[in-house]
Amino acid sequence: MPKVVNYTAPYTVSDVKYQDDVWHVLLKSADDEITVTAKLLIDAAGRACPIARKLGAKRTATDKLVCGYLVGREVPQSTDAGFSYIEASPEGWWYSAPIPDDRRILAFFTDTGLPATQWALNPEGLIQHAYKQASLAALLDRCQFQATEESGYHAAHTSTLDTKYGNQWLATGDAAMSLDPLSSQGIFNGLYTGLYAALNADKWFSGQITDFRDYNQQLDNIETAYRQHYDEWYGLQRRWQDQPFWSARHKR
Repeated sequence: MPKVVNYTAPYTVSDVKYQDDVWHVLLKSADDEITVTAKLLIDAAGRACPIARKLGAKRTATDKLVCGYLVGREVPQSTDAGFSYIEASPEGWWYSAPIPDDRRILAFFTDTGLPATQWALNPEGLIQHAYKQASLAALLDRCQFQATEESGYHAAHTSTLDTKYGNQWLATGDAAMSLDPLSSQGIFNGLYTGLYAALNADKWFSGQITDFRDYNQQLDNIETAYRQHYDEWYGLQRRWQDQPFWSARHKR
């Protein structure tokens, strides 16, 4: 009888090898390991890109953006409560938006190594500094924002793989390239490149293509357009050009 595998368990990619025209992927959890075989691999595992890394691809980050965030309850009674909110500050930028079940996320983006990271990763420090921003504080007051214990700290930098495809494998979504959240392109990039990866996989299996050069070119085009827009977005902010966060982006 074949083994029943719980794929919701926290398995990690331990080894990847190509043998007899088939990929063999060794997955391990705390108390189990399995080997999965496949003709084609698609790495859609986000920034960690474990398949691509195992196959020798290198990831390059072009900035040091990180995000500290917390989630709270709100009373969505103000006219602007349903909109995303962004506000620039000397050490980075703020973001707030409503999320389901009458909750709101509050986040601050800055560069790792800057003094702001010391309070951005601390929920108390984050909320304290948020209320120093007059417009943001007014929004939080109108929503009657109450922070909960849900909080976190994550990488948010722009990064890309030097190789997004190879022999019978390709990377997609954040695994192939991660975009600055200010671009509002992350979900679109994940959906579009995922669909395009599936289309190319189908063409490969049906014999219409023998490699993924066209797929790679499309991702290169997306990255080129993104980097041009990146400079335009951050270039709109002309204050605080002497501050490390903004000067790093104006020098690109």
